[in-house]
Amino acid sequence: MWRFTSTDVDASVALVEAALDNGMNLIDTADVYGLDWNGTGFGTVEENLGEVLRRAPGLRDRMVLATKGGIRPPVPYDSSPAGITAA
Repeated sequence: MWRFTSTDVDASVALVEAALDNGMNLIDTADVYGLDWNGTGFGTVEENLGEVLRRAPGLRDRMVLATKGGIRPPVPYDSSPAGITAA
C-alpha cells in the first residue's frame, strides 16, 4: 500500500472493498509507506488505512494485515527496541 495516501476516505473505502471483493486479502503496510523521501507523508498510509477501518470496521475481518517498522530516513533501518516501539 505504498502510495495509498488519499485523504478521500470514501474513495479509499471503495478501493479497499474492490480489492477484497476481487480476491485480494493481504494488506501489506509499514510506518514508512507514503514517505516521499523529502520528509513528507511519513506514516500517511497507515493513518489512511486506520480511517478506512474506522469508517468500515467490517472490512478488517476480510483481510490479513501485515505491517513492519523501524525504517527511519536517512538511516535505512532502526531495529532497536526504541525504533520498533516508535514505529
